[in-house]
Amino acid sequence: MVTPPRPPIVSSRKQPSPLTPSRGASSASPGVEGPLDSGRPLASSGRPALGVKGTEPTSRLTATPRPRPLPLLLAALAVAAAGCVPTFDPASKVESFRLLAVQAEPPQIADPAPDPAAAPARPPGATLLTSLVADERHLTEPGRRSTVLHFACTPEPADPSQALCTAFANLRDPMALVAGSLSSQACTGGVPQIPLGQGIVGGISLSGLEACDGSGCGAATIAYDPADPTRTLALPPPVYILPAELDLDSMAADAPERMLGMNVVVVSLAVDATPEELFSGSDLCQAFANLSTRLEDLRAERASVTAVKRIVIRGPDETDEPNRNPVLAGITLPSDVFAGQVVDLTPLLPADPAFQPYTRREENGAAIEAASEAWAYSWYATSGKYEDEHSWSDKEPQVSWTAPGAEGSGDVPEAGKVRFWVVVRDFRGGIAWASQEAVIQ
Repeated sequence: MVTPPRPPIVSSRKQPSPLTPSRGASSASPGVEGPLDSGRPLASSGRPALGVKGTEPTSRLTATPRPRPLPLLLAALAVAAAGCVPTFDPASKVESFRLLAVQAEPPQIADPAPDPAAAPARPPGATLLTSLVADERHLTEPGRRSTVLHFACTPEPADPSQALCTAFANLRDPMALVAGSLSSQACTGGVPQIPLGQGIVGGISLSGLEACDGSGCGAATIAYDPADPTRTLALPPPVYILPAELDLDSMAADAPERMLGMNVVVVSLAVDATPEELFSGSDLCQAFANLSTRLEDLRAERASVTAVKRIVIRGPDETDEPNRNPVLAGITLPSDVFAGQVVDLTPLLPADPAFQPYTRREENGAAIEAASEAWAYSWYATSGKYEDEHSWSDKEPQVSWTAPGAEGSGDVPEAGKVRFWVVVRDFRGGIAWASQEAVIQ
C-alpha cells in the first residue's frame, strides 16, 4: 500500500457550488455505516451509544448551528431510519463489503494565526483521509480492488449547519453530492481551476479518492492508453484543504465557535469497483467527465456503502493542545486458534499510550471540567462470534471471541482463515485501527 504525501496548503478562490437535485435512489441503495463521528468532546458524562447498523434513511436530519451530542445524533438516526437495504447484523461480523472507518491525519486542522509569533501553536490547514475497507473476499482474493471517494461540506461561519452532507436523502443516495462536487469545478486546459481537495465555504467539494485492496487503501493511478500501459494518470489523493476564506479569527469575540471550533463533514462513498472502472482519460478533467454516469451504473449492480466523518476546525481561542489520533500497535491473540475455542482479544497499545487531557465545555464554550480521553474499541471479524462488540480503555479493553465450529459461532471457513479488526475512537475526532489474521486449526 502506498500512502500519498500530504500536499501543501493552496490559497483558494471562492466559487459557487450549485447542487444538482437528487435523483431517485438506485436499485442498490447503499447502507450507511456507523457510528457517526461527532468530532467534539461530549459535555455529558455518560458513554455515547456506539452501534448504528446500515439502514436506508428515509427522512432528513435537521441541522443546527452546532452539532448535537453524539448520543442524540445516533438516536435520531436509529429512529428516523427504516430498513429497505441489507443491515449489518451483527455489526461485528464482516461478511459483505464494508467501510468500517475513515481517519483524518491530523484529526484537527486550523487556519493560520494572524500573528503566529503571538498565538499558541496551531495544527496545519490540511489533512489526509484514509479509509478502512473490510471485505471477507480479501481472505482469498487479497488483490481485489475497490474505490472510496470523499466529498466534503465546508461550513459557512454565518450558518455552520451541514445540511448537504447530513441530509438523510443524500446519505441514502449520494449521487446528488457527487453531482454537486463536480458542478463546482471548472477546467482550463485539462486542469481544475480549484485544486481538488480544497474546500469551498458553504459548498461541497471533492476530497479525492483511494484505491483499496486486502493490504489497505492508498493512492490511485489509472492507465489511460491501452496501447501503452506505462502511460498513467495519478488520480487526486484523499485530502481536505481548508480554504483561506474560512477565517474563524474574524468572528465576534463572544462567538462559541471561537472556542468550540467548527466541523467539516465528509461523506465517504465506498464502491465495489476499481478506479479503472470509474475513471478514464489522460487528464483529470477527462477522468471526472463521466464519473456520475459510471458511478450510477455501477452502483446499480455492485455493493456500495456510505460513511460520515467529521474533521474538526480548531477554534482560535481553544486552549487545549491539538488533538492527535490514537495509536494501536496490533491485536494480541494466541498463536494457535482451534475450532470452537473461546479466545481473548486485546488491543495492543504502545508502551506509553497518549490519552490526551482536554476540557469539557458547554455549548456556549464555557469550561465544565478538565478530563482525560477514554478510548472506545469496536471489534469486527469475518467469522466467529464476539461476546461483546465494544470495549473501553478505562475498564477492560479485551473481548472474548468464540472461533467458528462451536454452536452459535458458525461453520469454519473453507480456507480456515479469519480476519480481525479493532477500531479505536477517542470521541473527539481521533481514530485508528489494527487488523490481524488467524488460521483455525
